[in-house]
Amino acid sequence: MLAFVEKEIRLSELDLVDIRDRYNVTTKEELYEKIKSKTIESHPAGDDYITWKNKEQYIADLKEKLKIIR
Repeated sequence: MLAFVEKEIRLSELDLVDIRDRYNVTTKEELYEKIKSKTIESHPAGDDYITWKNKEQYIADLKEKLKIIR
């Protein structure tokens, strides 16, 4: 179980790196601002913004599970 949770965290973090690289941003707030100011197209960037928020929550949940497992 421990290996699975750690792997999921790593994979989710890699997904976030891909999004950061795709839009040349460092935070989800920066991505949101670029979408809002129409610096980048809202689609698929809007979907990626939602994915980013969900991945952050998923990672946080997995890290809580790690505390229980260890």
